This record gives sequence, structure tokens and C-alpha cells, in this order.
Amino acid sequence: MRRVLCILLCLLCLGGCSNSLSLPRATEPRNFAQISVLGVDYSGGRVSAFAATEGRGGAQPAIFQAEGDSLAGARLRSRDQGQETVGYAHVENMIVSEAAAQEYLSELLRYSLQNKEQSLESKLWVLRGAALEEVFTAEQDLAKRLTVLKTGAEAGTSLPACSLRQAAARLRDDGTLLLPALTLKEGAICFESYLLLREGKPAAYLEGELARAAALLSGASVYWTDRVKTAAGREVLLELQGRGCRVKADVSEGKLRGLNLRVQISGRLYENWAAEEVSDLEGEVKAIVGREFGDALSTLQTLGADGADLRRQAGLSAPWRWGLIQREWAARFSALPLNISVEAELRAGA
Repeated sequence: MRRVLCILLCLLCLGGCSNSLSLPRATEPRNFAQISVLGVDYSGGRVSAFAATEGRGGAQPAIFQAEGDSLAGARLRSRDQGQETVGYAHVENMIVSEAAAQEYLSELLRYSLQNKEQSLESKLWVLRGAALEEVFTAEQDLAKRLTVLKTGAEAGTSLPACSLRQAAARLRDDGTLLLPALTLKEGAICFESYLLLREGKPAAYLEGELARAAALLSGASVYWTDRVKTAAGREVLLELQGRGCRVKADVSEGKLRGLNLRVQISGRLYENWAAEEVSDLEGEVKAIVGREFGDALSTLQTLGADGADLRRQAGLSAPWRWGLIQREWAARFSALPLNISVEAELRAGA
């Protein structure tokens, strides 16, 4: 009898626990989409997030889009896209619209600094004169196109790019930033200008020679080509490189009187010129670069925005005067006398 009762009790327990002891159920595997480029637009208090993967192994890139009251909300909405699970752990580039640069940039940077998933070395760009929908398309691999631009910037063959870390540091310091600007030209993505931010807000675009001069003034090393004509009328195509800019504060009687800037340029011409002709050519390069730097500095002073971070460079050259420079900079930068000297060294022949 006891044996029968035990058997019945066991059967009852197994029947009552059948739900909790059931075997794991097989589920359909999901694809994982790793986002390489994140776009952020802002309108009417709403954030639109655009996300793009890199096309690999011949596969087309995937594009996702979602909206929310914040970037965090928009990203959360985009994480579950049908059969795709979207991941943001390796975002290499972040593109903001002009509206987002105007109204949402500080919040975006704050979120990025607090979000452990977001790399602070991701490159930050602003899209100029176009909608994000125009670049976030599966027809072209946006991640690979931006990698080309980023590689060129890191190699010095184009304007320097800017990371989230650098942008946050500059805006926190004095609210001034040169934000790399992307444009669309016949479907191609180009990086030829900067959006200058003053007090954290867009102030003006610096293009072409002004953008390059501002980058060189900030201490970046940039390669470029230029066609130069000597006083004798002989013209040549030069490969030039900015090798640095030294900034020294002119201080006397306890006051900041001005800045002395020394720019170093090296270059090559692939022709055999006489030493005297090369010397004349160096003089022309000095004059051209001097004018370009003067124009860039005049623009920055007119806008009242130290986009080249001259204050920090002056402070590094004379740390014992940092307190004086810091105190007087904001009030004096726009009218501060600036003395520019250019050194040029050219080589002739292959």
C-alpha cells in the first residue's frame, strides 16, 4: 500500500510541475547588425536616429531609423528591427544635421560621455546643406566612404577630423570648436570645410583656404598642392606641408600685448630649378601662406571665436603666464595684435 501511495504522489508532483520542468524551446536565430555610423537629426523636440552598418562580404549595408524624445530613446527604439538585433558598441562615425548642431549638440555630447557603450574616439561630423536621408542609403556604403575621409584626415592629406572626446573638451573649455563639415557633390561625400561654433552655437563656415589655414594654426600637419607663380612669371605645381605653428604671447608690464605666430612650411617641386629660382619660389610661398593665415585670423577675430585654440598654445609656450593669458583673453582676443612669420623650405627635383 505504501508503495502505491508513493507512486501516486510522485505522479501528482510531476503533473503539477510539468510547466516548470519543461524542456527549453527552440527559437529562431536572429541576425545581429553592428552599427558603424550613427546620424542624429533634431526637430520640434524630437530626435531622429539614423544607423548604418558596413557592407561586408559582398552584403549590402543595412539602414535603420527611429525617433524618440531623446537620443537614448531613439536608439532604444531602433534596437529591435524585425529579425535584426541592432548593436551600437562600435560606432566609428557620428553625423549630426545642421539643426542638431544648432539645438542638440551639447545634449548629444553629454549623453555620449555618460554612455559606456559609446566610444569617445568616434569621429564627429556635421552634414551641411543636405538631409541625413540623402547619405543614409543602402545604395552606397556610408561607413566605407567615411573611413576613406577619416584615414585621409589622420594621414594629413585632408583637413583634421574631430573626435567626440575632443569636441566635448573644447566646448566645455570655451565653447569654441571647429566641427568638420561634410557636403554632397554629385552624390560624393566631400570634406572641405569646418563649421565654427562660438559659445556652443554655429557661427560660420570656414571653407577652402580659410579652413586649411585654421587647421594649420591649430597645430595640425596638413599636406596640400598649390600652383605658384614666381615674380619672373614661371609657374609650378607644389606639394606643400604645414609642419607646425608656434604661438608665443607678447607680454610686457603685466599685460598681454599680442601674439607672435611662426609657421613652418616645407614642400617639393618635381622639376630641376636653379637654387636662385627655388629661393624666389620660397618667397612666393611665404607671401601666399602669410596672406591665408592673416585672412583666417582676421575671420576668427571678427567672429570673436578662437577656433584655432591660440590661447592654449600661447599658454603652453609660457606656462608661468597662463593666469595672465586666461584673464585677459576673452576681452582682448578680437583686437589682439597678431604678428605672423612664415618659414618655407622647398626642394627641387624628384
